[in-house]
Amino acid sequence: MERRLKWVEWAVIGLFTFLLLALGVMIGDGGPLASGLAVDLGILVYLVTLLLYPRLRLLPLGFVVGSDVGHLIYVARALATKVLVYPPVWVLVSLTGHASLNVDPVQVLLLAEVVYLVYRIVSVRPGRGQASES
Repeated sequence: MERRLKWVEWAVIGLFTFLLLALGVMIGDGGPLASGLAVDLGILVYLVTLLLYPRLRLLPLGFVVGSDVGHLIYVARALATKVLVYPPVWVLVSLTGHASLNVDPVQVLLLAEVVYLVYRIVSVRPGRGQASES
């Protein structure tokens, strides 16, 4: 049976995920080339981590999401547009009223990860027609 992570391990993973998210925002806000490269490399590292170390997959995912958020900040500032985020897409609305709908693969990946985590939490919970052992 798979060993569950203890709360200390979750706290450490959460802390490093937050730090990588902040680093991703700083890199993603730097420019279009840096943010695109950071997202691409982050997704590759996420996929490798998913295959080799599935428990640590949230670390590169935090970096990818941070890079994507930084890129959205950069685009909004550079194009003087309003960014509306509706997962898994984002909408750019310019000052002239022109709207552009963009599918974001990072948001699709994040939405899939959230659905998987919710499924795991709900499927493990006792009380689905069975008596819980107290």
